[in-house]
Amino acid sequence: MSHLGKHVRGGVAATELAVALPILMLLALSCADFGRVMHHYQIVSNAARTGAEAGAMHQFTTLSQSDWEADVRAAVVEELAGLPGFNESKLKYELKTTTDANDLATVDVKISYPFKSAVSWPGLPHQIDLKAISRVRQFR
Repeated sequence: MSHLGKHVRGGVAATELAVALPILMLLALSCADFGRVMHHYQIVSNAARTGAEAGAMHQFTTLSQSDWEADVRAAVVEELAGLPGFNESKLKYELKTTTDANDLATVDVKISYPFKSAVSWPGLPHQIDLKAISRVRQFR
């Protein structure tokens, strides 16, 4: 094989790498961002469930309701603290209770927390609000 043939093959390989590398990097970044979204959503979902369960495990009276509500919020915040760079001021939190005929409350915890992607993807929002709702009925 001639010396020129080796240079041509080397040039073809370099061209293939120049075309394939950006595509591979795009795939790697998109997979990483998708994984981050799922991880953040799992933590947000767990936080709503944890808050609702904490509220359902303890009954309250009109005198103890404010402390009870603070405990439920604290359970949510503690679970969300596992998020990288968690900032409590960005948390949207809503707690509702309804009481049934047996005088047992149903606890609804609704939360929303923003997620920012690592890359600004064309046609997709750079930030989305991850939302979760959990409902648990108190037990005796």
